[in-house]
Amino acid sequence: MRPVVWTIAGTDPSGAAGVFADLSVLADFDVHGCGVVTAVVAQNNSAVSRIQQVSPAVLRAQMTSLTEGFPPQAVKIGMLGRAASVRAVAEFLKTVRVFTACDPVMISSSGGELLDGPGRTALKRHLLPLVDLLTPNIPEAQMLVGHPVDDLPSAAAEILALGAKSVLIKGGHASGEESRDYWTDGSDSAWFSAPRITGREFRGTGCALSSAIAAGIAQGLPLNTAVAEAKNYVTEAMKRSATCVQGKWILAAGSARPLLRQKPHA
Repeated sequence: MRPVVWTIAGTDPSGAAGVFADLSVLADFDVHGCGVVTAVVAQNNSAVSRIQQVSPAVLRAQMTSLTEGFPPQAVKIGMLGRAASVRAVAEFLKTVRVFTACDPVMISSSGGELLDGPGRTALKRHLLPLVDLLTPNIPEAQMLVGHPVDDLPSAAAEILALGAKSVLIKGGHASGEESRDYWTDGSDSAWFSAPRITGREFRGTGCALSSAIAAGIAQGLPLNTAVAEAKNYVTEAMKRSATCVQGKWILAAGSARPLLRQKPHA
């Protein structure tokens, strides 16, 4: 069987973000994607109109059912919504110790709250110590550290102190001709750069990046290589995008898949 990657996140009926977008990315990377739904979200490219959280019991049942037949080689976490969901996922991850990438989704691109205050506290207290890679953008990094972020390495050090094993702060909200993301695990560090694509506003880039990284890890790539491949994938998907709805562009998944240096698997 192909490597298995779980995405634990909310839905987006447009397919531009969330579980549906994650599964599309995972298919591009030739891994088997499994979707664990944390919340059913009514949204489009301009607004979030309603959120129905999945109960912790149903959330746990989804994850338990997948362990029989679909144990993961990597897990990607997206929108969790509230503290009860954060705790349910954290408790479960303690029993399934695999590489975990967390995209700390807190605010939608249209401004809707996707992780409430108690949920942010629970994220820091219960989930971050179980996360191998945290992938906040700059606004999310600011929410995590509690102050404006001007220097990515300094902010990354503060986030590591919260418990995550490594952090990749995405520089898409910064200025400059290049989009520069900063990664560190406290001992090693690296910058990942790509030409900045201007004049277009995208949705789902964070979902795609963290899913692509998890897929690369499941394929046997070292973390730095998986991050570089994922960065290239998202950049190419942005360049090739030909669909704009309600003022926001949709990533062109599929046509931008990188050539992965795959290891043979049973």
